[in-house]
Amino acid sequence: MNTQRAAQPDGQSPVALQVNGVDWWFSVAAVTRVERDVFVQVALDGPESCMATFHVRDRVVFGITARDILTAACEWLARRGAATHAFIDLAEASAVWQPAAVA
Repeated sequence: MNTQRAAQPDGQSPVALQVNGVDWWFSVAAVTRVERDVFVQVALDGPESCMATFHVRDRVVFGITARDILTAACEWLARRGAATHAFIDLAEASAVWQPAAVA
């Protein structure tokens, strides 16, 4: 997964992702809190426009939660088939990969 900051003329800075050789623009569309849970809806614009909603349970950890969302988005894009919408529970998705070791 390659990630990089990319400037847009409208002043926003979405993240550019490259998944299986395809470029995608990742940007946060909405964030909603429901009691202790957070739902983050992101737009993924590439060859198609896709939307994914991520369910973050209990709390957001600075630096970690964003990385987990980016990783889950790339995993979904890599295996999505023809789907253009997804609901991803980060608690379930995190069992798919192990976080990188922190030195």
